[in-house]
Amino acid sequence: TLIGIVHNLLHNWPKKKPLRILIGTPSNGAIDQVGLRLRALYEKTTRCIPWLSRRVKLVRLGQDKAMNPLMRDLSVDRIITEIRDRGSAIDGQPSISRDMALEMILTEANVIMTTLNSAHSIGMELFRMTSPDAPPPPTFDVVIVDEAGQSIEPHIYMPMIYPVTKLILIGDDKQLPATVLSQAAAQAGL
Repeated sequence: TLIGIVHNLLHNWPKKKPLRILIGTPSNGAIDQVGLRLRALYEKTTRCIPWLSRRVKLVRLGQDKAMNPLMRDLSVDRIITEIRDRGSAIDGQPSISRDMALEMILTEANVIMTTLNSAHSIGMELFRMTSPDAPPPPTFDVVIVDEAGQSIEPHIYMPMIYPVTKLILIGDDKQLPATVLSQAAAQAGL
């Protein structure tokens, strides 16, 4: 399963640098289910620990109102507020700007979860190559698209604009049939 793949990657990653995974699904409900299962696996004892101190850092991109209420404290906006409030509690001033906090969160996260449409969220431009002369952007070691058969092809390509080492497409045609919009393809049995 997807959770087993992520768990295996996180615990057996051979590289010196931390692993960065982008997980995308076609819907908010699907990505929230992935997030809830990852959260149950990694946050049994860390719920009260500040995000920056956690061993496995999970982040959910998207609008809070579209998220499952149990996932909202993993939203990038909530984590930004948490980080900036910690600075305010010390000296009355936010410790860093919102943009700096966003960049820090996205570069330190082990797992970034999003819908395929939100893969282009604010802050994600950090991972795109801006010009040939610019330093290389951070990369995703693995991009995973869950429910790939439920996505139309252009949506699957959305997270692939970022530099990525491995791409995993997951879909179970026995669970849900593939989405086929072409009448000719449907008549051909695809």
